[in-house]
Amino acid sequence: MKILKGAFISFLAAVLVLTVALIIFVKTFDINRFKPQIIGQAGDALGRKVDFEKAQLALSFRQGISLRVSHLVVADDPSFTQGDFFAAKDISLSIDLLGYLFHKRIGIGSVLIDGFRVTIIRQKDGRLNLQSIAQTSGSKSKEQKPEEPPGPMALPAILISSFKGSNGEVAYLDHATEPPAELKVSDLNFVLSKISLTEKFPFTFEGRV
Repeated sequence: MKILKGAFISFLAAVLVLTVALIIFVKTFDINRFKPQIIGQAGDALGRKVDFEKAQLALSFRQGISLRVSHLVVADDPSFTQGDFFAAKDISLSIDLLGYLFHKRIGIGSVLIDGFRVTIIRQKDGRLNLQSIAQTSGSKSKEQKPEEPPGPMALPAILISSFKGSNGEVAYLDHATEPPAELKVSDLNFVLSKISLTEKFPFTFEGRV
């Protein structure tokens, strides 16, 4: 009995030490030190220039680990415009770390985007600036003949409980018409709950045209 009691106390002590170490790590870890690597990887993945002002990690027992990014900007395709394709004042998301450790799945409690702006452009030939996103690496891979097909890589399941946006704006510019048409949706707010790729889920959109 004493052995079991001692083992249980040791287990609780280990959990406590790991919890305190995780809290200290998150509180003292400066993710902005890796900003060049982050924007470089994101830019390579999207085929666009990516930048942000500041990123911050936080830890709470209610939300787990949360990530906040301020003033994120994704540039547009230079062949369309020199402006921005996407910009957001503030983006935050919470990650369930225990869900990954015990169930091998990444649980994102909520994604919040505030003050976002999206610009969609259609050229006279019908091309959309949306179509060139993340095509840089794909086009290169098509040109190169792989020696052997890569084996399947097991990725953890990603579950998003809710996706919310507020104070948004979507602008659509159509150069395929004469004269060019322009449509702008402002004061855009949306909520997607219980997101699923196989089941129906509720959502709401509100905006002003």
